[in-house]
Amino acid sequence: MGRTSNTFGRGFKRSTQQKHLKISQFWKKNAHTSRILEIIGNIRKQKNDIDKVLRDTRELQKQINTLNGQLGRQFTATDDLLFKDAKKDEHSKRAYKFLATLHSDCRDLIAFVEETGQVTREIRDIEDQIEKERTRDISKNLEKIMIDIKLVEKESAELQEKIKQVENRIVQG
Repeated sequence: MGRTSNTFGRGFKRSTQQKHLKISQFWKKNAHTSRILEIIGNIRKQKNDIDKVLRDTRELQKQINTLNGQLGRQFTATDDLLFKDAKKDEHSKRAYKFLATLHSDCRDLIAFVEETGQVTREIRDIEDQIEKERTRDISKNLEKIMIDIKLVEKESAELQEKIKQVENRIVQG
């Protein structure tokens, strides 16, 4: 009778351990799957945000180009009119000089806006690089954590093996 209950106890214990192992593996897979789906969702969101920024940038560039063209055409037309009158009239001469100054100031302003845009892009690039470095640090830390987890799993397996050996000795002895 003692031997039968021992055999039943061992079988029950093994069965329970196997079920526990299957359940823990299921939850690990489930957690990994959830994390992967979360990452995919974040990537999609980032892609949509990037696409929106690119569309906005293209639209702004089109507007800038249109305004530049209009400014150039307006200056040329006004320049021609004032230049003809500047030969005859002193006020037209002053107006012509003001127009030339205004045109120069507008070109400087446009150059300043373009430089500001370039600096803003450079700042954004640097921020992206900083974020990549942070991510890289996170990746390194994640690698270290994964190594630690593998070590803990190995130690756990070794301990489980030792427990089985002790159980076998107890059952046999």
